[in-house]
Amino acid sequence: MAEAIGLLTGILGGCDVILRASTAIVGYISDINDAPKDIKNLRDEIENLEAIVSAVRGFYQSPKASRLKSVVSSPITSVVEQCETYVTELKKKFEVDAAKPKAIWVLGSKDRYRVALQDINRYTSIFQLGLSLSGWGLLSKSSEEAMSEMKAIRKDLQQVIEVIEPIKEMKTNVEEWKDHVKLIEGAMDFCKRAAVDTRAVLTVEEDLRKQSDERRGKIDREREKKELLDFISEANFFNKHNDIVKIRHENTGSWILDDDSFRNWFQTSRNKTSSDKSMKPSTLWCHGAPGAGKTVIFSRVVDYMRSRQNISNVAVAAVYLSHNNTSLYHVDRILLGLVRQFSESLYDTHNDVEFWLRELMLQYKGSQDRDPSINDCMDLFQKLTTVGKTLVLCFDGLDELPENHRRELLHKITSMTGWSGLKLLLMSRSNFNIGSLPRLEIHVSARDHDLREFLNFKFNEIHGVTVQRADGEKANRLQKLVIDKIIATSRGMFLLASLQVSQLEMATSIREIEDILNELPEELEGQYEKYMARIKSSTRAKLAMNALKWATFSYRPLTSDELVEALAVRPGDPDRDESGFTAIETVIEACGGLIAFDRNANDVRLVHETLHDYLKTHQVELFENPHISILTTVVTYLGFKPFREPASKIRNNYWFEVQPILKTYSLTEYCFRHWDYHVKQVGIPALPVALQIAETISASENLLEFVKLLRLLPSPVFEAEKFTPLHVATLWKITALASLIIRKAPSMLNNKSSYGFTPLHVAAVTGDSSFVEECIKLGADIYAHDNQGRMPIHHAAAFGNQSLISHLFKPNVGVSTTTEKYHMSPLHVAISSKHLETVTGLLQHGADANAAILSTRQTVLHYAYQFCPSAIEPLLNYGATLTAISKNGRTCLHWACLSGIIPPTMRRVFQDQSVESRDSDHRTPLHILSEARQADIDTARWLVQLGFDISSKDKNKMTPLHIALRAENFELADFLVVKRCDIDTVSTDGDMPALTAARDNQCPKALLMKLACRPFKPGRDTLLHLAVRRENANEVYGLLECKLDANARNKRGETPLHIAARLSCVKRHSTTEKSRSDPVTLLLSSGANPDAQSHAGLTPIQIAVLRNSEQLLGQMLGSNAGSNSSRLRIIICSE
Repeated sequence: MAEAIGLLTGILGGCDVILRASTAIVGYISDINDAPKDIKNLRDEIENLEAIVSAVRGFYQSPKASRLKSVVSSPITSVVEQCETYVTELKKKFEVDAAKPKAIWVLGSKDRYRVALQDINRYTSIFQLGLSLSGWGLLSKSSEEAMSEMKAIRKDLQQVIEVIEPIKEMKTNVEEWKDHVKLIEGAMDFCKRAAVDTRAVLTVEEDLRKQSDERRGKIDREREKKELLDFISEANFFNKHNDIVKIRHENTGSWILDDDSFRNWFQTSRNKTSSDKSMKPSTLWCHGAPGAGKTVIFSRVVDYMRSRQNISNVAVAAVYLSHNNTSLYHVDRILLGLVRQFSESLYDTHNDVEFWLRELMLQYKGSQDRDPSINDCMDLFQKLTTVGKTLVLCFDGLDELPENHRRELLHKITSMTGWSGLKLLLMSRSNFNIGSLPRLEIHVSARDHDLREFLNFKFNEIHGVTVQRADGEKANRLQKLVIDKIIATSRGMFLLASLQVSQLEMATSIREIEDILNELPEELEGQYEKYMARIKSSTRAKLAMNALKWATFSYRPLTSDELVEALAVRPGDPDRDESGFTAIETVIEACGGLIAFDRNANDVRLVHETLHDYLKTHQVELFENPHISILTTVVTYLGFKPFREPASKIRNNYWFEVQPILKTYSLTEYCFRHWDYHVKQVGIPALPVALQIAETISASENLLEFVKLLRLLPSPVFEAEKFTPLHVATLWKITALASLIIRKAPSMLNNKSSYGFTPLHVAAVTGDSSFVEECIKLGADIYAHDNQGRMPIHHAAAFGNQSLISHLFKPNVGVSTTTEKYHMSPLHVAISSKHLETVTGLLQHGADANAAILSTRQTVLHYAYQFCPSAIEPLLNYGATLTAISKNGRTCLHWACLSGIIPPTMRRVFQDQSVESRDSDHRTPLHILSEARQADIDTARWLVQLGFDISSKDKNKMTPLHIALRAENFELADFLVVKRCDIDTVSTDGDMPALTAARDNQCPKALLMKLACRPFKPGRDTLLHLAVRRENANEVYGLLECKLDANARNKRGETPLHIAARLSCVKRHSTTEKSRSDPVTLLLSSGANPDAQSHAGLTPIQIAVLRNSEQLLGQMLGSNAGSNSSRLRIIICSE
């Protein structure tokens, strides 16, 4: 049906064109003043009219149209034929009369043509009333709207029938028109019945839409929130907290909440207005003996504070540190994770938090650094303390970090104690050196009440069946005896109490319980000795001791799959053998509960750090040499079949081939990445097996691929193909092994990998100064070039290894110049990598402060302005010149502007800069500033004060305003507009500032209004004309949002809709997004008139017919635009 209506609409619109053209001919004849001129004009108009008639006939006679009965039966077909006949006859007569003398034309022919054309004009009046349709638009209206429209149509049709009914020759047409009236009345009846149902459906639909929008909005907000928080840190410290809460016995640790020190600390305000010098310290240090249950009590305090966040106006963040969680050895990672927790807690209640996060994320947009720096995050942390809530920062297990990381973290914590709005809760062993940090203290130990609650529960759980055999009084006496004995011997240690009660598990009778109870050790070490003796005497002793060895001495906790594989490897095995696998539950049982499987983290750990200390202290007597044993397993594992096979030749798809290997061979990543840890723990005795591993890795193409895939080299572009054992030893920074290899094979010292790396290049990347020093003594070439022409000093500079400069830099040997292949000096490399200390070190050792890149002639000072402004002062102090110009014509000021800001302290050196300086693209520093990622307004103001032209054009006729808008530097763009820059400049690609702003939906409305809403000279193309001519729907949408006149005319009398109709593309993908719709739809929805005539007499509708575009015509006739009184709207319904 829709197709039929579309075809009919096209035909009727065409008829409208014919009749309008006929009226235009009458106008031309009535205005004749000069016969020859009028004859010429008439000839042109008749030829034009003939073409229109021919086009319309071709349209409705097409096979597609002829198959539709509605087209064949329509009265319009006969009317078109009549019009075509008139045109043909008119043309024949005109050619004869036009050849007559001028006087005869004026006296006779002119009047005859006037009468003939008046007849056609009468047709025009009738069909202008009855055949000019906009019924297409009814298809998209509601029932009520359609009812109203059709009532008006029925009334108009009745008037038409009254007019033409007396004309006998049109009797047939009248009957057909009456049929159409009946069809319309039937449609009206249908609409009337459907209206009530439609309103109910629409009400439900609207409610559902609102709910859906709310859900979608909430999901979008949560997604944006997660994206912002993940930018700070993806670490989730509360998984550990939740694990502890699950095993915490009810009410355990409640005593600490009533402690006076805790109450004084927690209830003391830390806001900015608190100026009392006697105010309590902001730090609470809770400490106790190993195994005292500190972590459990810590979790109780954290839960209590979190439950009172709103009541007490606090926000809480906590981290659980552990000796076997190496991912938290890095202080930056710890602090970033805590900043994330605070940000998440405050995000929904404090709008500033979202703003600060977005500001920080925007700062790193487009930066090579994907992660925020710790300094930026600490700045954010300090801002969070100003939101009006007290932030409580909680650390458990401070003593479990390695010494160097512990000192660093304590230094950071100490520096934060002076912040207002911040409190600290620290939990550690009592022997932890907390320094002179002002604090309140609480000694943590297991209280008798906590122990009794815990032991009652454990005793009933373990020995319920055994005790049930005794009478009630004896059973109660036994339970009391056990609990009292354990409380007395455990001395406030939860761990010891737990081990002691578990020791009773093996008892099968009451007497046996009593016997074991009498022999319980009173020291933790004695309890561990008992456990180990029991394990070694069991039938699964070998399995248990092997598992305890890996759990104790591995670099990090193994996953369950890794541990199961490690336990199944036998020396000399050619491949993985699943028949030797043991279920993880069996392994844990064999170890007597000394190891635990954390299902959330999917790793296996010792139950307590004191057990770790005990096993390490007694490693020789228990395990002989555990690290050598682990290395033996590693060398066997890395020799398995998949690692001996050739690597794939299709490098691009290699990752997809390696993934199944890593998934199936679970221990691969641990063996490959951490074998060096075990070598370094043992030292010289481990070198023979270490050499075997280095030779195995260098001989395996697959294992060398893992160097890149597991990111063992800092840069992902580095390849390890054709590494020698010496390269391997250097990469893992095992200096003793490297020395051994050099002594055995001195020729390896300068061997190159496929990437051109010598072992010295690798050492320069990893920063191994001891190896570099040793290699140079043995004759390593410090000037060797890799495949890209870089020497080791270039790599040392790139990775900020300033300790290597004294070894790799030799003055006057070309170090500060470029190489034949690599055009950057080490200074350029250090500056671009933002390693200020390395820059300073190179300068101190004689590097050339005016070194330039050969290909671009950019000096190190140019680079400093771009990448590392803090290096500018040292460079100037060492003689860097400001007058150097790069190959593209840019001065230091140009390069400085590229960063987006020139601080006031740096501006004095540019005071004498010529305001005429332009680069090879004819751009001034103001142009460069305008395209910076974050352009500083104060810097722009300073440049204008220096005299730089705010309206200057580059070689593409782009002004700073063009560039600022394209870079979305809207604040700078507004500054330029306020300064009265030229806003009418058209670039070589036809762009204007207003058009740029209009197509960017991020542009502030106020700025767009300043650019777009201004008077244009009559007859000129308006901004809307230009946007339509550029066929940019987003520009059109933006300008229409500013309420620009959609019917403005240019010098040809054309509205933007005329141009849009001519340029409109074929059928587009439909969308509900206005900014992505086509210009025609946008203009019509904003009131553009499809009936507006240009000076040439054409309307947008006529253009649509001439283009034979059903879609475009449908848009025109389906709009609400135009004068409803000038046209009748008829719906022709046909199956």
